Amino acid sequence: MARLILVEAKKQSSPTANVGKKVGGAIYVHREAITFLGPNELERLARAQAAAGESIPWNVVRIGRSDVSFLEYEDFEQTAFPLLLTAVNVKLPSGETKTTSYKDRASKPVLHRKELLLTPDDPRTPQFAALTRFAEQKGLFKNTNAIGASGPWARLLEAANLEIRGSELVEKGSPHVSVARHRTALVRRQLSQPMALALKLGMIGTEVSVFDYGCGQGDDVAILQANGFEAFGWDPHFNVQGERRPADIVNLGFVLNVIESPQERVETLRAAWNFAKRALLVSVMNSANFSSAQGWQSYRDGVVTSRGTFQRYFSQDELRALVEMTLNVRPITLAPGIVAVFRDRDLEQEVTFRKRSAAFQFYEHARLDVPDRPLRERVSERAELEQRIAGQVEDIWRTALQLGRLPAATELNAELLVALKSHAVSPARAIAIAIKRLGESGSELGQIAAARREDLLVHFALTLFPGAPKYASLPRTIQLDVRAFFSSHTALLAEARALLFALGKGEIVREAVANAVAAGLAAQRGDKVRFASATLPRMPAAIRLLIGCGEVLEPELSTADFLDIYTSADRVRGLWCEDAAARAPLMRELADVRLSKLKVRRRDRSGEVLYGRGALLPPDHPDKAEQSAFDEVLSARGIVDYRWHGPNAASFAKLGLA
Repeated sequence: MARLILVEAKKQSSPTANVGKKVGGAIYVHREAITFLGPNELERLARAQAAAGESIPWNVVRIGRSDVSFLEYEDFEQTAFPLLLTAVNVKLPSGETKTTSYKDRASKPVLHRKELLLTPDDPRTPQFAALTRFAEQKGLFKNTNAIGASGPWARLLEAANLEIRGSELVEKGSPHVSVARHRTALVRRQLSQPMALALKLGMIGTEVSVFDYGCGQGDDVAILQANGFEAFGWDPHFNVQGERRPADIVNLGFVLNVIESPQERVETLRAAWNFAKRALLVSVMNSANFSSAQGWQSYRDGVVTSRGTFQRYFSQDELRALVEMTLNVRPITLAPGIVAVFRDRDLEQEVTFRKRSAAFQFYEHARLDVPDRPLRERVSERAELEQRIAGQVEDIWRTALQLGRLPAATELNAELLVALKSHAVSPARAIAIAIKRLGESGSELGQIAAARREDLLVHFALTLFPGAPKYASLPRTIQLDVRAFFSSHTALLAEARALLFALGKGEIVREAVANAVAAGLAAQRGDKVRFASATLPRMPAAIRLLIGCGEVLEPELSTADFLDIYTSADRVRGLWCEDAAARAPLMRELADVRLSKLKVRRRDRSGEVLYGRGALLPPDHPDKAEQSAFDEVLSARGIVDYRWHGPNAASFAKLGLA
């Protein structure tokens, strides 16, 4: 058995692995983590195991310079600070063995900092590290000489008004609530909102690996796998044996909000980030969606629902602060309750660009009209080259529609390149054949090209605030965009700077407003223009740039349900509602951003109603007709005036029209 331990351990051992609690010249390691010890420690462990025999019970080993101790502690997982029951010490190299029992002793040795005995990627590490963090916050580890034995340790806990309940350390008298975290897992028939958004923004692709950390019942993983993506997941309840390994993109979807321990949330966030090679996606239940429910009780910093689940509702500011303070990385807001942090700065730039891109939104609609064809089509060997690679040319054209220009060979996906190689056709030749499509669908490509050029102007104008990135630091795709649409980085920056300064004159904003109103994307009352925030990517460049300037001062502006701009170009506002899809949405909060004064003022708008929603929806919105008819009724009855003013929520409710 000892030899087997050594052999198996050597297969996986890593001399540089960060495992084990080091005390003096010895290292303490849990039995399940010994495979990550270095070769010297493994050799001593095997020799000691051979001397002690195979039948001794132990779950922790202490490896010193000249001896090894096999330690049997109480239930390692279910006990917060396990007590030592027996110890078998083996002297090396003699093999002399001594067994000590602590079971009948009044005061027993206590084990602290359990997470250090495990590997960093062990699924129990966040919970154990959270326990340690809480103990540190309570000052329990200030005097290490007073915590080693159960007697002094118990007195220390008593003085701090703390007690141990199973695997938890809690304040005395605090309510005991049994939380069933797994009951929050939903059955999905389509991708969750965070995953769908990541797919839309290009964070997830067929050449990108995805780890769903806390995957619940695994529906996101199953959907991605069924569509050819490399995806895998792990969950502490539904998929305990799931893979836990690094991936390009890690999704921590609606996990933090069901953890009742603030310290464990922090450690779980850190653990998920450690698996992310390129980016981490974090989503939580947003406080804007919370309404008190009967049968729910307050617990710690959240609520326990009638189903026995815990929910912590986060404001957007709270979510951003938690992520930034824990990971020391500034997150990017993707949607209410959803942020992303990046290791890959190129990907970060690309996602930021796509987030406000008009061309990207256009492509999302335009590509639906492109017929789907199999990547390889069975044709006669004598068929013309264009016919033989028709499927590949179609794929190249799809990429062109996304980029607004013909792609470079380096921008074609690996599957397409393999297919071209099987037909003995070079990427350059296939792209040349695709150029023929310009005669057939050139106008469509031209529209997207114009929109993408405008996107680049907006994007780079906003980068001028912290200082525009150098050309060499740009992602390869954006470098190619710059050359295709502006000829040089210098020319792009000059034009972007001119657009930014033109905002101050107001004329360009008034022209953009007129175009947006004429297109049915916004409604104007006096000098104020209002529109749904979901319509922002479809707005003219000046409006998108103006809102982008507002985001510099108020990063959460784009998460508002509706946006206001003023034709004076010195002020923008964000309006948040309880239910933005309601016919008469109840307003919740307003952020007023004064660009000329560099000031932001938040205001509580509870009790007010947002009227005229129909005029704020784009012409192709499914609710447009019904909402407009409802608004006309309010106007015809004199309930609402032409400036969107009307009765407050209480008075409106009495009318019985909602």
